[in-house]
Amino acid sequence: MSDENEDEKRIEPPKANKKRALARTVAEGVAGLAPGGGIATGILRVTHPTKAEQDRETWEQVVSERTNEHSDRLDEHEAQLSHKETISGVTAQLIAALAKDCPDGLGHEFYDLDRLSGLLLDEDRQELEDAAFELEALGLVDFHRSINGPWRLSLSPDFYEQVDHQVMDWATEEDAIALARLMLELDTGNAPTLHEKTGWPKRRFNPALRYLLPLFPEGRVRRVIQPDYVTMGVALAPEDKAALRRLVKKHG
Repeated sequence: MSDENEDEKRIEPPKANKKRALARTVAEGVAGLAPGGGIATGILRVTHPTKAEQDRETWEQVVSERTNEHSDRLDEHEAQLSHKETISGVTAQLIAALAKDCPDGLGHEFYDLDRLSGLLLDEDRQELEDAAFELEALGLVDFHRSINGPWRLSLSPDFYEQVDHQVMDWATEEDAIALARLMLELDTGNAPTLHEKTGWPKRRFNPALRYLLPLFPEGRVRRVIQPDYVTMGVALAPEDKAALRRLVKKHG
């Protein structure tokens, strides 16, 4: 493969796992928390004003230490996120081929080495197998093995969020924000209704819906066995709508 073709197939590897970062973002938005615990400060002042005044110097010292501790951790986390490298060659080609072959964004398709070879006919099978295990190390695929049997892989939920904005014509996170707006506008969490209104293929719709699910308590997510959606929908309680509004506002 020429260097020119490899450059065209380069893909950024996954950032630090964002699988549940959305829930954390919304929780902080709802509570109005800054590192150090601003809302706890307000509660203490209301419920224990006398004690708070007496211990103010000690309390401020504790808050300052906690703030510095959180800031150091956040700085370390941001440093990890800012580190980038490049995936190229067969591994990048395999990522792109899997993204385009997935029919519905559910991650229910299974790929063994023969099927991967069918996606990339000109590539060496050993190189393909090595690339598959590289994707597992990156958290983009899940391996399924039977006792003394061959392996198969399926796309992990993180695959779509990390890859689609580089390979497909959409970005999962941006689609999730648009879907959150549509939920509020239509006042519904019904998946078939939302799918119809977006006009997106299932391959695009399902990753966006999956991205929003951490906002909803388990009891409000419809777990019905069916072949079309990551869930048939969610129930929109007032607190869920507030979380969606916070999410949309945060993203402008």
